[in-house]
Amino acid sequence: MLQTIVGLFILLFISLLGYRKTFVRVPLPAGAKFFFLTGTEFIFIGLALGDQFIGVLDRTTIGHLGPLFSLGLGYFGLVFGLQFEIGKIRRFPRAFVSATAIQAAVTFVWVFAPFLWLLYQIDPAASTVGSALAIGAVACCTSPTMIALIVKESACRPTGAVDLIRYIGGFDTIIGFTLFGAAVCMMHHAPPPLGIDYLPVLQWIGASIVVGIGMGVLLHLLTQVHCAEDELWVFIIGIITFAGGVSLFFGLSPLFVNMVAGITAANLPGSKDRVFVALARQEKPFYIVFLILAGAVWRPGTLLGLVLAFAYLVFRIVGKVLGGYVAVRAIAGEFSVSPWVGFGLLSQGGVAIAMAMDFYLSGGSPLIDVIVAMLVLAVIVNELISPELTQRLLTGAGKGVA
Repeated sequence: MLQTIVGLFILLFISLLGYRKTFVRVPLPAGAKFFFLTGTEFIFIGLALGDQFIGVLDRTTIGHLGPLFSLGLGYFGLVFGLQFEIGKIRRFPRAFVSATAIQAAVTFVWVFAPFLWLLYQIDPAASTVGSALAIGAVACCTSPTMIALIVKESACRPTGAVDLIRYIGGFDTIIGFTLFGAAVCMMHHAPPPLGIDYLPVLQWIGASIVVGIGMGVLLHLLTQVHCAEDELWVFIIGIITFAGGVSLFFGLSPLFVNMVAGITAANLPGSKDRVFVALARQEKPFYIVFLILAGAVWRPGTLLGLVLAFAYLVFRIVGKVLGGYVAVRAIAGEFSVSPWVGFGLLSQGGVAIAMAMDFYLSGGSPLIDVIVAMLVLAVIVNELISPELTQRLLTGAGKGVA
């Protein structure tokens, strides 16, 4: 218990200190500069604190930090869900929605299919379909933070191409979270919630949606109370903690449940903008905590993890580039955009880290540990190679290059 308290104290101290001292400009090459701007270095701090080195955040201690996991996962899910307001989405061309869905679908299939075969070869007895579905879902997602940083740093002129890349980066995560929620339900081994054996996966998906909608309606009702921002923050934390706790208790995905809650609240009349602003102001400490925890559970020395990480990177890059190409060809009649938009959608950052941590909580097994190690390593490599590619694409698009 004492080690858990010490580990929690160190974790919170570093996150609050990092909130002030990181995410700053540094005179480095593009890849390294954005690596530090996004705070990815905290993964290595977590690795140092994990049981492979110092041992402050060992497996037992991390197991005791379940409420912190559910809070962080719920936070990320709610933030992304609140952005999915139908009224605002309709302001963009319908072609953007089609392009987002097409590139996400192509990327998903391109990663899911080979990993279904690979995981079955590694462990035929494991839930290979659910695990491959989760990996494909993670591959769909793009980091909107990296795209926003590059747009800001490069001073890109707003064009249809830049808007399309930013739109896809913001909303393909919704597709990824949805597929991931289904993957977690597929890996569920408890009796179905309705007590009948017919389509148990759909029953758990339905339960996830019902819980999410209920939490969203409750959040909507609480935001109708006129209160100071500090009080509103207490309400939000309470909803996130409760929704995350319910999700973990029933073996559901806190990311997916809270995303549904966010979508529900975003599309009900009320002070959802105040909720989003309050969440956005506290984003960095939550993000740093998750990066540290990801580093603590990371097993970088696993040969199998290295091989799978390489395969994941290759299949995802090809999937994103191919998906972007197909998407652009599909909307070519409405927009003149570079067919290589996929090179601007490679970064994953905190989105993939959050999904890896959610997957880590879905059950302890050697295969899950290997998959988490694979995803964490892939995030690190992506954050090093993607900025230069994204910057070139966005800079060209911002200058009006088709």
